[in-house]
Amino acid sequence: MSNRTFFYKARQDASLITWRDVFSECRVKHSRTDFDYALLAGTSLDTASEETMLQKWRKPWLFYPMLKGGIVLVLLIYAIFLISIFAIDGQLLALLYMASIIPPLVMPIILLVFFWELNIPRNISIFEVFGMFILGALISLAMTAIMMLVVPDELPASFAPLREEPAKLIAAIILIAIFKQKRRIYGITGLVIGAAVGAGFGAFESVQYAIAMPTIDSMITNQIMRGVFALGGHTLYCAPYAAAIALNMKNNKFGLESFFNIPFILTFAASNALHFLWNTPLFDDFTLELFKYTGIIVILWIITLWITRMCLHQIATVGAPPVTPMAYTPPTPAQPVYYASSRASSPRGKNISVRCVMGGIQSTAFTTSTGKAIMIGRDDECDVKFPPEAAGVSRHHCSIQYNYGTWTVKDLNSTYGTMLNGTYKVKPGAELKIHSGDRIFVGGPANVIEVTIT
Repeated sequence: MSNRTFFYKARQDASLITWRDVFSECRVKHSRTDFDYALLAGTSLDTASEETMLQKWRKPWLFYPMLKGGIVLVLLIYAIFLISIFAIDGQLLALLYMASIIPPLVMPIILLVFFWELNIPRNISIFEVFGMFILGALISLAMTAIMMLVVPDELPASFAPLREEPAKLIAAIILIAIFKQKRRIYGITGLVIGAAVGAGFGAFESVQYAIAMPTIDSMITNQIMRGVFALGGHTLYCAPYAAAIALNMKNNKFGLESFFNIPFILTFAASNALHFLWNTPLFDDFTLELFKYTGIIVILWIITLWITRMCLHQIATVGAPPVTPMAYTPPTPAQPVYYASSRASSPRGKNISVRCVMGGIQSTAFTTSTGKAIMIGRDDECDVKFPPEAAGVSRHHCSIQYNYGTWTVKDLNSTYGTMLNGTYKVKPGAELKIHSGDRIFVGGPANVIEVTIT
């Protein structure tokens, strides 16, 4: 699904958005330029604003190669650690520390990166989000220790949510209060901050359990189980109710409505109830317990999707209105369809020069005399390549080609469309005749290419 359709659904009926829509780009091959662009989010080099954030945002994908790399890293650490045990008399202390600390951090960090990529306003840098990960863990763990005065540690593990969920809630509120001093808070921003707090708490709690294990076998088994179950866990306990708070802040300020609203009450109550259920043994059979954990993880993702839809609706409403998808039947290859142009006549030669007269690559020109098609977009393979931050420009946005003795421009199903001379919209997949002097608007009036045919 393109971003245009995605934001159209978010604005008109967010209940139509599924996790499949959100994850649709994660397995697409991405370039080093895409990687660099993703890491620019929230930095001084990023220029996203309310007017451009919908065009500049890209769907989450960076977390996916990190997930694959994280699994390889964990397996490598365990392999070297176990080999060292059998190869020498005892194990190296440094390897023991690595095996105890690094694996429990992998899954929470990957989940955190996913939610950070989901942050459409791009107003939090990767450095800030990891700062929130550390600070959120410190505050929530400290508050948990204080909450032990109210809910003693001697009580069964089922009562742990009565300490931990309020502690994470306080940590999330503190981080939101710090963040809102200089930037606007959206619901999706609260989702990221809540995920940072929950991921930090869960990761360091897992490290604590790993260090406390009496044997190497029990430590590795415990880490693997907690790593898999971290797909739900504290990250998804905390993120939804932090999002609900941010979603209901008026004028960037806390108020009674920030907490006395249905989304917050439901998500906070659900997190406590599901956390209580997770910690309570219901079955003697281990397989049945695994089904219980799996069911809770599924429910947590359903709840997170529910609140995420609200956040996406807010963003799609605040940001620049997305282009409404148009029904279109493509022409048959044998009979290309051309639409009226703004000029009556033009040379029919194969020599064409295109020059960017407005936008991030102003004055850049490309010339061909062979009739070869000219690709325009953000991809490295494009002949006219826009920078990753170019608002509204797709990776393969449009092309100019020589057909049947004339030059045409074709929109390649771009997200924000292609216009000719600011008047004629090129329908996705169709071709529109162009003439010398015409101007092609790529994704909007900010990026303009002028055509010269001789």
